[in-house]
Amino acid sequence: MAIRQTEPRFFDIPTNLQVHPVRNDLLRLIDVEAVKRSVRNIVLTNPGERKFNPNFGVGLRGYLFENFTRDTAYIIEEKTREQLRLHEPRCRLIRILISQKDDDNTLSVEIFISVINNPEPIKIELILKRAR
Repeated sequence: MAIRQTEPRFFDIPTNLQVHPVRNDLLRLIDVEAVKRSVRNIVLTNPGERKFNPNFGVGLRGYLFENFTRDTAYIIEEKTREQLRLHEPRCRLIRILISQKDDDNTLSVEIFISVINNPEPIKIELILKRAR
């Protein structure tokens, strides 16, 4: 018999600070959604962007203007592994897939994780495009 989890284990606040229409307090991201948002924030934050923590973040946007090679993909993957290991203990990294499409200047990063107490793998897909 499986034990049903009644209370969420992880909480986070969305970055847009939306207010709940009935309770009139901030909406919360719960469990898997909270961890997914955290991983997304870690990968998209530039090193030096967080005060008092200059080494936080992967800085994925900075790679949009790099020549995309296997070495670039390896650097992105290793930085992502290190940052998730340091800053997101609620998940276990399974796999990272990085690709770039030359025709539309798009960098695609797919991160597969599993969240503590949730055996199903979760896919987080980040697609960045050059603005010009």
